[in-house]
Amino acid sequence: MNIRLQPDGNKDSFLAMNKRNLAAYMEDVTDKRKPIGRVYFHTPEDVKLCWIFQALQELCVNMADYRAVFGSDFLAEYALTISGLQERGWVVVRDDMVYLVGRGEFNVPLIQAIFAFQLSPEINKPESVIPIAAI
Repeated sequence: MNIRLQPDGNKDSFLAMNKRNLAAYMEDVTDKRKPIGRVYFHTPEDVKLCWIFQALQELCVNMADYRAVFGSDFLAEYALTISGLQERGWVVVRDDMVYLVGRGEFNVPLIQAIFAFQLSPEINKPESVIPIAAI
């Protein structure tokens, strides 16, 4: 898998997935072709979601880093989500960090799904997945 995420909307962001069939993969490698099965193109919102997912895997969101990368305020963009997570005691906001705590540490996949739900109409567009043959 190869990924290039560009937070700048003027540059393409994509993820290339290797072929899943080992024989087809090896045939491409032997023939000196890239063994790419699919390419996914990302919108700037998709890139944000990838970044947030990675941060949540690390059990914290560094809001200074988010501002530096995306030029926007994490708490302002996700105020309702963060507020709901705080009410449940799953996150603590301190200084320029959002920390997952208590059950929040256990519920990382659920918290990721909550963030993803906000972007699901954009992510679920059929044109966001393109077979490699179409490129």
